[in-house]
Amino acid sequence: MIRVLGGQKAPQTVWLRLKESHPEVTTKCSYLQFPGPGQRDTPVAKTKEEAYYIMRLYQKRTTSEVVQKADNLQFPALNPR
Repeated sequence: MIRVLGGQKAPQTVWLRLKESHPEVTTKCSYLQFPGPGQRDTPVAKTKEEAYYIMRLYQKRTTSEVVQKADNLQFPALNPR
């Protein structure tokens, strides 16, 4: 999310700083390990609302461009058919 919406090339560093300044963000995420060699656990927001919360902390304010990008994201795990 930080890489996609925030355009960060080093999202791990941003995530570590965000966790240090706002430890509650870890309760808003699940950790997934994507397939492939050498993949680490990746924090993933549990809900769209929690994703917005994290982005607001990251951005300090949510811009309309970020909101539009977030609105267009698909959350298939949260919307089972």
